[in-house]
Amino acid sequence: MSAIILEDEVVHYEVLGRGRPVIFVHSWLGSWRYWIPTMQVLSAEYRTYALDLWGFGDTGKRRERYSLDGNAELLHGLMESLGIVIGLECQPLPRQTRATQVHSDNTNP
Repeated sequence: MSAIILEDEVVHYEVLGRGRPVIFVHSWLGSWRYWIPTMQVLSAEYRTYALDLWGFGDTGKRRERYSLDGNAELLHGLMESLGIVIGLECQPLPRQTRATQVHSDNTNP
């Protein structure tokens, strides 16, 4: 188990692989465990991270943090502590990425 402390609370995450970082975030009623098969596949080329949001798994359970803003701050704090920086390039997405996004949207009604 890997963990950091944010705002005096434990944030649990798991990491697998080497390479450029990819972070997986579970849905509202989920857990980092949902990402295990995907992490195993991608770990050959990427350093994969999956975390438990506030209130889930081994991450802190203070109710005032159970919000989209609270979880966005958690993700930002995790990335900052791990030294992961996001770069944004404002160009059209590659065709494969668009197809993946459409497929993902269709599988989560």
